[in-house]
Amino acid sequence: MLRDALEQEDTKPGSDNFDRALLTAAVYIEYAGATLAQKLALQPEPQLDEAQRRLLKGGALWKDKSGLTPDRWAFWGRRFEEQGNEATSAEAKEMALHAAKLIAMWAQTRIST
Repeated sequence: MLRDALEQEDTKPGSDNFDRALLTAAVYIEYAGATLAQKLALQPEPQLDEAQRRLLKGGALWKDKSGLTPDRWAFWGRRFEEQGNEATSAEAKEMALHAAKLIAMWAQTRIST
């Protein structure tokens, strides 16, 4: 969900699919973001086998390592902010900007050393 909404070039602002994908990803952060941040704090450089690397690879806009890394987490936060400002529905905009704030907050409170 996060890769589809935040890391793909083919999702165009103004479409129903754009807002729906963004809203789905934002809800995912709302409910699972704290768990992801905790996992990232415990293992900032995940050790992935080849199958996991393929499964957790980035979309077209993410060229770095597969899996959950501090850089990818920060990228998602920036993309939520960018995409939120381009959302056409008020709900998608509000949720995306909220997700960006959550990611930034957890980066400071749980991930930073």
